[in-house]
Amino acid sequence: MLFTRFITQIIRDQFQVKPEFVFGYSLGETSMMSAVGIWDNFTQGIRALHASPLFANRLSGAKNAVREYWQLPPTHDNNLWANYVLMTTPSQVREYLKHEKRVFLTQINTPEEIVIAGQPAACERIIQILGCNAFRAPFDHVIHCEAMRSEYNEIARVNTLPIQKNLPNVTLYSAAEYGPMRIDSGAIANSIATGLSQQLDFPRLVNRVYDDGARIFIETGAGNICSRWIDKILAHKDHITVPLNRRGLDDHSGLIKALAKLVSHQVSIDISPLYTQVTETNKKSKLTLKKVTLGGQSITDKILTQQNKQLFCNISTTTTKSQPINPPATQPEEMPIQNIMDNSLEPKAEVQFVESTQPITILSQSHYQQLNANNFRVHKTHDAFLQSRQEFSKQISELIQLQLACAENLLSE
Repeated sequence: MLFTRFITQIIRDQFQVKPEFVFGYSLGETSMMSAVGIWDNFTQGIRALHASPLFANRLSGAKNAVREYWQLPPTHDNNLWANYVLMTTPSQVREYLKHEKRVFLTQINTPEEIVIAGQPAACERIIQILGCNAFRAPFDHVIHCEAMRSEYNEIARVNTLPIQKNLPNVTLYSAAEYGPMRIDSGAIANSIATGLSQQLDFPRLVNRVYDDGARIFIETGAGNICSRWIDKILAHKDHITVPLNRRGLDDHSGLIKALAKLVSHQVSIDISPLYTQVTETNKKSKLTLKKVTLGGQSITDKILTQQNKQLFCNISTTTTKSQPINPPATQPEEMPIQNIMDNSLEPKAEVQFVESTQPITILSQSHYQQLNANNFRVHKTHDAFLQSRQEFSKQISELIQLQLACAENLLSE
């Protein structure tokens, strides 16, 4: 009931969706009165329902209303009532209800889906005879049958609530007479009590609203169950169903999808709450575009002209030349390349160990000369590299200075 009330206020007050017809399924008629703003005091209705024994021990729990109707003694066994959903037609199940006095056809959801309720064993016998797909409903309260008509006055009492002075411009439909409901506190209470105390024919109610002009059905209940039923009831008629809550989908996404569906069918709604208003400005950013042509002359020769160089005369053009490294006084002697592989078959001379009396410096003089020559070549190559890098850095510096000057000219325009 709370969800229906809140989602109705959002879709109606925020997005300005204005319904012409309103109807509910079973207990949904009480939610309907609060959601569209018929009842003046919503809290009073909640408190009255919680204080009533209706869903405490009369229609739920001990189900004393059923015990009295069947004249059963009071016991602690509450498994005397169950509800089953059957995939069959109402006409097929009515034939077997004649032989089961404790089973009732309570709700007709679609032409091929119904609900029976009563003694569990008797209900299962009918299901076995029919051989149809069926499952036990997750609720076990007593509703829409003769066994609970004794609670008519109590249902009417808890639903007798003051109504708003400024009523919305909508037509309310009730399953009591399958037609428009008179907007009066007493009339509303009696309609709800009558509808809950008798069999519910949902296809009859949907077709009546459709015949009066309804084509777009927006469901504010949970789980889009009624939307599925309406699609089956109106399968061969032009219509659309728009559930605001779907299984497996969060409420925000469900609402957005519903609004998109309404917009696609040209329903007049206000979608401004979905986006933030942004103030437009006449200031347009100046685009700094520069055309670059590929190929042609060298970019260095093109940019570093004499005229451009004069603009950056403050750039130092002096460079420090590194002093070349003097070569060693003595040139290294050429060392003959010896053949280190001898493939001859002649016998090798034995290795003779000769004790040398020459100093080590004299024996290694040729090696020192070779190392000195290698160092000279390394220093010479490194000096050439430093000179090239200095020239390259100078060119990069001039290019950067020219780019800065161009940027300043563009910004000053």
